[in-house]
Amino acid sequence: MPKGFMLASDRDVTYRVQQESGSLLFPSPKVKISFRAGLLLVKGNLSDIMLDSSS
Repeated sequence: MPKGFMLASDRDVTYRVQQESGSLLFPSPKVKISFRAGLLLVKGNLSDIMLDSSS
């Protein structure tokens, strides 16, 4: 999806893609569009992610 692409809107709020490349994953594409939940995936490095192992 290109940067600036509108992913969703709700009343006066819009959600747009902020990075140049990304993919949208719908775990269950058979669900009606207005009931879907999706994951926005972007490429990254594992070293950039902070994990909390203090559980």
